Amino acid sequence: MNEETYLSFDRYLANEMPADERAAFELNLKSDTVLAEKLRIYQEVQEIVGPRYQRQEQEIAFRKNLAVIGNEELVERTGRTVKMNWYIGAAAASIALICAFFFYTSSSTPEYSDYAHYEPLALVERGNEDASILKAQQAFNTQRYTEAVEAIDALLKHDDENDALKIYKGISLLELDRVTEANRLFTEVSHSPSVYKDKALWMLALSALKQKDYKTCENFLKKIPAGSPEHKQAQDLLNKL
Repeated sequence: MNEETYLSFDRYLANEMPADERAAFELNLKSDTVLAEKLRIYQEVQEIVGPRYQRQEQEIAFRKNLAVIGNEELVERTGRTVKMNWYIGAAAASIALICAFFFYTSSSTPEYSDYAHYEPLALVERGNEDASILKAQQAFNTQRYTEAVEAIDALLKHDDENDALKIYKGISLLELDRVTEANRLFTEVSHSPSVYKDKALWMLALSALKQKDYKTCENFLKKIPAGSPEHKQAQDLLNKL
């Protein structure tokens, strides 16, 4: 999760959101079960850790009051024994809870962004620097996906059986959230005898993951055979679903 999500959690739990923003946030919680679960865990951590820090502040204030009335010796004696031990215990418990929170949210719910790392499009060969090919390559590799789709379409008009181009066009569409169009291309390649068949299955799995459709994602991952270049990462993702 990013920092913005944590800030939203804090503002929501502290009732600091305007009514319209709060309503939209609660609507999002109802539709996104993963987000709702993360909020639940975050709230539990806050409820346990928060009071500890409040007690710490109260104890510091108490120590200052004792110093004012000239009882610094008592403060030093209790501060070096009970107080320090309490701080260590509180810190250890807090760190353990926060680590558990991060571990749960990061390991039990894989995200599309964790796996959406694509090889650069490499179409240009030495001595064949065609402008249209160069345009498609540069657009994709700089994540200008709208331009990439248009440029790859132009290439497919002259090479409509090129499965590599279809895969990269599909990736561009997926990054633009044009999921149906992307899946159509991936499905077409996955049903062909192409060397990109397993890559297409992997992309169908990632597309499902992006939509948080974990069952469909799992089904596509299981179709990727052992020995495939995609098999290792497919198994890694399967183990996290």
